[in-house]
Amino acid sequence: MKKIYLIPDINNLEKTMELANAYDAGFEYNDFFLPQILDNEEEVKRRIKAYKSLNRDRSSDTLHGVFLDIIIHSADEKIRSISEERVHQVLSIAEELEIRGVVFHANLIPGYYSESYLRGWLDASISFWKRMLAEYPSLEIYIENMFESRIEDLKRLAEAMSDEPRFGICLDYGHSQLYGKDGMDWIAEMTPYIRHCHINDNDLYDDRHWELGSGKLNWNHFNDGVRNSRIEPTVLIEVRDLDMWQKSAEFLRKSSIYPY
Repeated sequence: MKKIYLIPDINNLEKTMELANAYDAGFEYNDFFLPQILDNEEEVKRRIKAYKSLNRDRSSDTLHGVFLDIIIHSADEKIRSISEERVHQVLSIAEELEIRGVVFHANLIPGYYSESYLRGWLDASISFWKRMLAEYPSLEIYIENMFESRIEDLKRLAEAMSDEPRFGICLDYGHSQLYGKDGMDWIAEMTPYIRHCHINDNDLYDDRHWELGSGKLNWNHFNDGVRNSRIEPTVLIEVRDLDMWQKSAEFLRKSSIYPY
């Protein structure tokens, strides 16, 4: 299993492979959550063919699933239907790529704490993700925190799904600092459900996706939190380009920050 991951650049696969080989990095594909790509069958095929043509093992790779306007718990049947269709599209692509897992979002309405709404989201999510795991037995599914300010909502889902070994949480450390306010608490509370992480830096104001060490996040806290929790999640450095990725990987390595 790879420990560190990068987002492949379909327009610069030579540089992508150079970094992947140098750092023993896996891929997390970011092509297939965009509607304009999913609606272009030929473009989907072209990208899958390009990735499969590379001389590398894809079995540890991950893929970022659809999340824009995806509400699998909606009270509106039409919204639920198109959301499920998009999820199926992405999972089928992941299956064809023969990768490990797919990241989705919880997509809770930020700041809306109605108990009936949260119960509806939880019940619908449990039912839906159990069904997806059954339909795609070769894949793992991870739910990522985004605008969620409360740990307990995702924790309830993780606990309810704890009988599913292919289900887990993707902790986005930057999101937890922006919206949840304390990434250390997220790590501590979500152990042992964290299977995958997204990391990048920001200014504690917006989700900048800066290279590590260039913003205000405390990476020693991240390192201590992960190591003290005795979890070993895979880690995507989720930055804007390959140069930023390499600088970030060097920052982690020189600072002995997890996963180094």
